[in-house]
Amino acid sequence: MPDISQDHAALMPPGDFDKLDKREKEAFSAMQEDAVAHLLKASNEFQLRYPGLKIDWKLQMEVYRSESIHPSTVRYSQRVY
Repeated sequence: MPDISQDHAALMPPGDFDKLDKREKEAFSAMQEDAVAHLLKASNEFQLRYPGLKIDWKLQMEVYRSESIHPSTVRYSQRVY
């Protein structure tokens, strides 16, 4: 399981999306859509509870063929609130 931490580092390097076959690309895209739908729902509920706060998303999802080449840390920018 990757370590999730706050970090000022650059975005993760590009993954292997272009190397996937059509079925794998479609499945990955569907997973991204599901994740965004969940985040939108959670953000909308949060915004209703706390109307004075602003939510700013910074999100990058990459897919890798080998665990040995992907970064071990999931990073996000300073502006997460």
